[in-house]
Amino acid sequence: MTPTSPRHARARNRHTLRWTALLSALAVPLALLVSVTTGQAATAASVTNPSLEQATNGVPSCWQTNGWGTNTHTFARTTDAHSGTYAEKVSISSYRSGAQRLAVQMGTSGCAPDVSTGHRYSLSGWYKTSGKVQWVGWYLSKSTGSWVFWFNGPTVAKSSTWAQSRYTTAAVPSDAARLSFGLSLQSIGTLTVDDFAFADAAATTAPTTASAATSTAPTTATPSSAAPTSATSTPTSPPATSTAPASTGATWYVSRNGSNADGKSWATGWNELANINWSVVRPGDQILIDGGSSSCGSNYDFAASRPGVACGMQYQTQLAVRASGTATAPITIRLASDAGHNGTAVVFGGRSTMLPYCDQSSYSPTGSARSAGISIPGSSHIVIDGGHRSGIMVYGAKSGVDLASDSTSFVTLRNLEVFDNGTYSTWAYGYKSDGEGISLAGHDITIERDLIHDNGQDAIQDRYTGAINNNSHAALYNITVRDSWLYEHREHPQWAGYGFNAGAQSIASQNCTHVDGIQIWGGGLDQKNLTVDHDVFGPFLAQGVYPGDQNLTSFDNVVVSNSLFLNVLDHSIIGDSISSSQSTPGGWKIQNVTSYMTDKPDTGLNSHGKVDLAGSGHSVTNSIFYNGYFASSSAFSTANGNVWWGGDPVPGGTQQQPGFAGPLPTTNGPSYAAVTAMDLTPSCSACSGAGSALHKAGDLLSRIDSLDATG
Repeated sequence: MTPTSPRHARARNRHTLRWTALLSALAVPLALLVSVTTGQAATAASVTNPSLEQATNGVPSCWQTNGWGTNTHTFARTTDAHSGTYAEKVSISSYRSGAQRLAVQMGTSGCAPDVSTGHRYSLSGWYKTSGKVQWVGWYLSKSTGSWVFWFNGPTVAKSSTWAQSRYTTAAVPSDAARLSFGLSLQSIGTLTVDDFAFADAAATTAPTTASAATSTAPTTATPSSAAPTSATSTPTSPPATSTAPASTGATWYVSRNGSNADGKSWATGWNELANINWSVVRPGDQILIDGGSSSCGSNYDFAASRPGVACGMQYQTQLAVRASGTATAPITIRLASDAGHNGTAVVFGGRSTMLPYCDQSSYSPTGSARSAGISIPGSSHIVIDGGHRSGIMVYGAKSGVDLASDSTSFVTLRNLEVFDNGTYSTWAYGYKSDGEGISLAGHDITIERDLIHDNGQDAIQDRYTGAINNNSHAALYNITVRDSWLYEHREHPQWAGYGFNAGAQSIASQNCTHVDGIQIWGGGLDQKNLTVDHDVFGPFLAQGVYPGDQNLTSFDNVVVSNSLFLNVLDHSIIGDSISSSQSTPGGWKIQNVTSYMTDKPDTGLNSHGKVDLAGSGHSVTNSIFYNGYFASSSAFSTANGNVWWGGDPVPGGTQQQPGFAGPLPTTNGPSYAAVTAMDLTPSCSACSGAGSALHKAGDLLSRIDSLDATG
């Protein structure tokens, strides 16, 4: 907001924050955050300076401006108040990540109030907002003397007039000495706040319904009955600490055979994923998931009975991660390694009937799919590890793994098999499916040693998080996909050479959906650093690596190395042109790639391309391309050591039959069995040092097993 009078309002702190600033400054997410006061007894209390009338140097007393992420913002002391003379307004004019707030002084000023272990507190505040706003909270750790991020509450409704929102916290953890809370602005827009209140919930009656003016947090019982959580919470802030919280190194247990008590042993383990008591989980902790005594094998072929029925241990609720680790002490959620518990943990999404094939005439599914098998809505420094190949299987949900928030960060997904997740609908020709295996959002995400196949649409695709600069989500950056297989196993019963959920996109009746390995369709032009290494793409994918959408979305600094493309139908690697800029996509490196395509495109396809890349400053080196066109050769500033056969010439390449070990498919619409049986080990004289280290799909499976054996 631009102040209406120098006397009554002052703009301050307009700048763009970067992650380097986050690392060097007090790491507390920006938002308008309130200081509160209360005693130890369960009696009503009041907020210090609740109407923000007192101020020092233009900042409300007992408060401080603070923040994180990449965004351009202003704070202003405004006379547009709910009561009294003053309120506080924060505006975000451009946004890539983070949040904005006015925070309580978290040092030794005494502004933050004492709280009582096990008590719940009722929070309220008046606000006006045009953006995405959410309740957030922190506590002062007794054991470390550091401020610890505690909760993300529900998102409040937008309102152009003054509205009141209320929220009741979970039970205060035993380690908490003092409390701060507030409303956090997490998108482009404005947020004005005033007149906060705080009370011990024992002395108040919380609202029972939510409206545009009132947000309440639905609660669900946890095993210890200590920490109710919000079913509608959409966490978006990383942990907010003045120094890193202590690593407890505790081990927690989840087992269908547990008694659902304190989670401290297999006997007393939480008996469902939804029953994990996140209020006791700290940075450095690990959560062991019981996989039963038998493994479901890898990879699932849809011929055997469903995983979790005759093998492994099946969980019937969503794994929703509601805590964060730190850079030095991540929270690890993994399959147990001890005998009798190290089989397969099956996260069942609710729908047991596999998705319909494209144009299927009738479909009657059993069960209702949940929104996601695994959800990580805004947490950071999380590792989810199946322990061995396909040690955690996720299927039957609308999305297999949903990263859910622009603020989800520093997450590793390892040794998962994610399949048969998605939605279904009807169209003019019958049924069709949609929905990706992994819904991508945030930054610093690693997907490794995973098998992602036969989902409703793409294996990995970005997801909508909210209108951010008209780009649907904040810019993605630092994304790694390695040692993983992205493919389809199910074949369409009528169209040879195509997967179950799509045929030729040029034939209207077959264009149910597109099925890509990696596709990024949103996020704008300021997205950087995608690494694709030792991966296998195909069979039955339309595009292999496709981080872009013409004139809308682009990605710079993409590295594709030591990867194998098994008859990807349209393009192995593609980056669309951007009419407003010739420099993006820029700086791609394609190195030691092997791309195989049949001699001619499959029925209904006009052509297929090994590489179609716009922009500039790219390199292609030491790669082998078998068939397909090669577009935009002028975009490559470095090209050498390549071998090509069939289709267009490749820059810096030698035309020579690579002499693959084979057997190569004999039709242009080969089956899954024919494609996965290929051995693309080259033997030509020009092939020395060229091509992927992976020669067949089985090489990747062996590589995953070897990596798991060595940690």
